[in-house]
Amino acid sequence: MNHNSTPESAITERRLQPGSGSEQRWLATMLRRLEIHCEQRVFAADIQLFKVSLHHIFLSTSKLYQDILPRVTTTIQSMHLPVRGSEELKRKRKIWSNLLVGQRQLERLATLFQLLNSAINGMIDSLDATADTSHVREEQGISPGSERFQSPPESRWQPEIQEQWRRAFAIVSTHIKSWKSYRGTLSTYAFHLQSMPPGLDRLDSLFRELLESTCAIYGDILADFQAVLAEDDEMVMTLLLDMMQKADQAIFTIDALMEPLQALIAHHALKQEMN
Repeated sequence: MNHNSTPESAITERRLQPGSGSEQRWLATMLRRLEIHCEQRVFAADIQLFKVSLHHIFLSTSKLYQDILPRVTTTIQSMHLPVRGSEELKRKRKIWSNLLVGQRQLERLATLFQLLNSAINGMIDSLDATADTSHVREEQGISPGSERFQSPPESRWQPEIQEQWRRAFAIVSTHIKSWKSYRGTLSTYAFHLQSMPPGLDRLDSLFRELLESTCAIYGDILADFQAVLAEDDEMVMTLLLDMMQKADQAIFTIDALMEPLQALIAHHALKQEMN
């Protein structure tokens, strides 16, 4: 044994420190039980795609609600302030540019949600194919008392491990709280346009719907994986299907957002051409 090695708990604690560049480890911590459940039953590529999709959806959602949309809102709120001609053009161009960035971020999110659903489909198919655990045991020569087919030993879920999970969930909760602090004003701004493109009055509500679906994945469904037992296929299937449903809702909402958002982008592009 290497007595100079750092204890696992200390390593994990550093990994979960926000702002340390290692915050991404929260996902592995929260999915620990799911990975044990899927061990040797689900293709590693599907598990990896599942984790990568969840991680990048999380990052993209943070970028959208903590950076891009607040920047658009700040610029829009300054529209009532009087400025001279050249400054007015710069302000309109800035709104157009930020809206375009928002559109691209939504397109990225839609692709990531589709990848997540693809991974979930693969995981469900594999779990279905290996649902007969007695057959799996017999083929692999694993006895019914084997550790792999039992609930995780309590030593693997000691208070230290539970504390790591709580730290990971605290990171998620902090981000969700920050996402929800965004208060949209795009619809309010749209009412002041002389010719309001159709659907603009729903922009804020659609962004809230997208956020609700995403928060349900990270704040509710992902947290429920902590209660998964080693052989509880029914619970795992239910949670995966719930996640897929929320991802489908997110994709549907993004599709609904695209038309009015593109109309608003076109409106500002036209204004720039006229100037």
